[in-house]
Amino acid sequence: MRGGAAAVDLTLTIGRRGVGGDAVAGWAGPSDDGCMVTEQPSPPGADITLPVGGPPAEAVLAPAPAAVRSRRRKGSAGDLVRTTLVIAAAVTMLILLVPRPTPDRVGPVDVAAAAARVAPGLPFTPAVPRGVPDRWVAEQAAIVVAQDGLATWSVTYRTPAGGWVGLREARSVSRSWQDAQGWGVDGGTRDLGGTVWTVRDDSASGLATLARVEGEITLAVTGRCSAGELDALAAGL
Repeated sequence: MRGGAAAVDLTLTIGRRGVGGDAVAGWAGPSDDGCMVTEQPSPPGADITLPVGGPPAEAVLAPAPAAVRSRRRKGSAGDLVRTTLVIAAAVTMLILLVPRPTPDRVGPVDVAAAAARVAPGLPFTPAVPRGVPDRWVAEQAAIVVAQDGLATWSVTYRTPAGGWVGLREARSVSRSWQDAQGWGVDGGTRDLGGTVWTVRDDSASGLATLARVEGEITLAVTGRCSAGELDALAAGL
């Protein structure tokens, strides 16, 4: 540097040059000031220019290569799947381990006791079948009120074959009541223990019915069952 001359900014440059792309470094400045440039190998990398004697340069982060971004995306998706599976397994274990109440089985209905309870509210004495087969299960014994207000004493049994047979009893029945019991067409009569019943067949509903009328009271034994099961219930009335 010549006396009285202004200071000269020097810049250190590291870059690729030379044969084979070897990295070299050196001080660069005006050659007429007598500054010498010394080149020496430096690690390979991107060109970096650092100002000497000035404020520090801001660091610039280059974006991650595409392959790295792809691996990150795959890792994130895999983590999400694993987390979902863990949560699902935990919920399943909770469902299996938490005790749940078992619904009580509906036991046989005591038809005679039910008839005694409802009798005060009926305009007739509710019939209680006698001699019902031991393997039949009484599932219903109650008053059923139709849309027209007609009260019916209704008893239903489940048979061992999986069918059902029931008793329906009402006073001053209507035509709609008869249709609901599978009244169908007149199929003749049947004598059961000295009592005559009218056979009613309703092919549309698949119901078979034995009917008997005593004054204002109508009894109907109906169900989806065999003829023998229908006769067994009617014979006990």
